[in-house]
Amino acid sequence: MAGLIVAVGILSSIPLYADAVQQRLMQGELTEAGTYRPPFSFLWRYIGTWNGNIDRDKYQPIDEYISQQAANTIGLPLSLLVRHVQTDKLRLFPAGDTQSREPLLWMTLGFISGLEDHIQLSEGAFPREGAPGSAPDGDVEVLVSQTLADAQKMSDDYRACVVQNKAESDVKQQRKCIKQVDPSIPNLLIGITE
Repeated sequence: MAGLIVAVGILSSIPLYADAVQQRLMQGELTEAGTYRPPFSFLWRYIGTWNGNIDRDKYQPIDEYISQQAANTIGLPLSLLVRHVQTDKLRLFPAGDTQSREPLLWMTLGFISGLEDHIQLSEGAFPREGAPGSAPDGDVEVLVSQTLADAQKMSDDYRACVVQNKAESDVKQQRKCIKQVDPSIPNLLIGITE
C-alpha cells in the first residue's frame, strides 16, 4: 500500500512540475523589458506611423467595442481597462518665440485613462478636462515626467549662463557654463583642461 502511494505521488508530481515550469516560462515572455502583463491580459495596439493615422471618428467604435463588448466575447472578466492615445511626434517651441527654427524638443501629446490613480505628482496639478486649446489663453495643460522637467531645467540654466556671460561665441565660457549647470560631468568630456 505504501508503495502505491509513493508511486502515485511521484507520477502526479511530474505534471505539476512541468506546469510550474511552463507558467514560469510564459511569465518570463510576458515580462519582457521590465513590462509586466498578467496572464490573459489583452493589449490592442495601433501604430499610426505604420498604418496611417486615424481620427476620433474611426477610434470611437473600436474603443466602444473593446470597453463594452470584448470581455464578453473573450469570456474573461474585465478587471482593468486603460486607454493610451498619443499623437505623432510634434515640435515644441518656447512660448512667444516666433523666430526659432529649432524646437526645444520633439514630443508627443496624448492621454492615459485612469492615470490619477497610478502616479504621484511631485509638483503641480493634473490637467483640467476639456478640449485642447479650450483654455481662455489657448494653452494646453500637460503633465511631463520628472526626467524631462529636470533636463529642461538644466537646458534653461545653461542658456541663462551663456546669456549672462555673453558667451554665445565663446566656447571656453560655454564649457564653464556646462560645468556650472552639471558639476558631475568630468572635465575631460567637455574639454576643460584647467
